[in-house]
Amino acid sequence: MARLDFCFFCGILKPMNRRKSVLFITIIILVTVLGGFFVYPNAKGFSWLSQRMPWRLGLDLVGGAHLVYRIDTSKIPQADLSSTLSGLRDVIEKRVNLFGVSEPQVTISQTGSDYYLIVELAGVSDISQAINNIGQTPYLDFRTVQTNASGTPEFFPTDLTGKYLQSAQMDFDQETGIPYVLLTFNTEGAKIFETLTGQNVGKEIATFIDGRLMQVATVQEKISGGQARITSPNFTQQEVRSLVQQFNAGALPAPITLQSQQTVGASLGTDSLKKSIVAGVIATLVIMLFMMLYYRFFGVLASIALVVYIVFSLVIFKVFV
Repeated sequence: MARLDFCFFCGILKPMNRRKSVLFITIIILVTVLGGFFVYPNAKGFSWLSQRMPWRLGLDLVGGAHLVYRIDTSKIPQADLSSTLSGLRDVIEKRVNLFGVSEPQVTISQTGSDYYLIVELAGVSDISQAINNIGQTPYLDFRTVQTNASGTPEFFPTDLTGKYLQSAQMDFDQETGIPYVLLTFNTEGAKIFETLTGQNVGKEIATFIDGRLMQVATVQEKISGGQARITSPNFTQQEVRSLVQQFNAGALPAPITLQSQQTVGASLGTDSLKKSIVAGVIATLVIMLFMMLYYRFFGVLASIALVVYIVFSLVIFKVFV
């Protein structure tokens, strides 16, 4: 005959078979113990379990690099400003993710008319390497060329930038064997490139990477298809391969300049974390003691349910948050 057992997990009375009740409670206890080892990072003998998915802690707890870049928006039309800033943030996030940085924080802030890119890289100890990695992303833009009265060439920006770059690859000139970068623009970029070359037939267009003049080419005819070349007689395979990798990792839609850098230590965060954990454990024990003294047997069951709830909550936070 079925009897009434108290189900501490759900907190209500319901009929349960004795064998099923014992099996259910045993499973809950085993899962809770395993969950405890999973959320506790220094569990002796079970480190392999917790290290499979370590806690993803923020910059204030594990330290790392805090970088602030100024964004040059002088050449960006006001109508495109919002999409350009959003695209810049996405590119930098993609770039730092390729470096293996866990949970990077990339935000855009505005001070007056100036815009800043703030990058927080938790767990990064070599700040100079982080700066080099982010700075290696090249800024690509094309400019028209006009010669002034003194015979000095002047360069004027166009709408075609790395923002519209879809992919890049290395290829070789069939006559000279010199490597070059073959660029492929997206649909919008292809239309801009076609219009740009169509309006400048017989004129020169210069290609710049990070503000450095790479080439000046004379447009022979309107170019369709959305492909362009970056050539240089001094190009080496290593240099071209590096440029291709950087372009494919994400071309910056707007140039950025490092304004400040800071290495954040983890000592203060670690100390605060330890104090918070101790405070939480003490508060939990006080609550459990009160329930057991006041409610007796049912207080014991409620205390067990509280422990189960805490462990399950920490597992969920560790896995999904």
